[in-house]
Amino acid sequence: MEAVIYARYSPRRNAADCESIETQVELCRSHAEALGWPVAGVYTDEAMSGAEEDRPGLWEAVDALGPDRVLLVYRRDRLARDVYLEEVIHRAVAQKGAKVHALHGQNGDSPEDTVVRQVLAAFSEYERKVTAARTRIAMRRHQANGRKMSSKPPYG
Repeated sequence: MEAVIYARYSPRRNAADCESIETQVELCRSHAEALGWPVAGVYTDEAMSGAEEDRPGLWEAVDALGPDRVLLVYRRDRLARDVYLEEVIHRAVAQKGAKVHALHGQNGDSPEDTVVRQVLAAFSEYERKVTAARTRIAMRRHQANGRKMSSKPPYG
């Protein structure tokens, strides 16, 4: 078995200083080494939402899969924070004859494992939406108080 590592972090203000991907890759490499899996490739997407389908690193990682490979991620929410997209990815990996393996999360293929994986994906999507709503509310409050929210001047 060989590992294809995928890592991602969400958009943020301090994206240039973020070491999340390096940390995820390092932990995945250590895990692969402990399981005796050589690392066949590392693919990343920086500052990209888990709800975004168009992520070049993700689809390159899926393309690199085959029957003797596993897609290794730190947590399943690094693949997707959207129920539908998570299922699309899971099925694309299965079509390659490969499996998804997460350091933290559900890794089995039984009906029980599948339902737990799908429920966790639903909670991940919920968490993403709640965070977005909280952020919008905070930004509106800051704007109402005269705080500048961007380095770009408003249009109009």
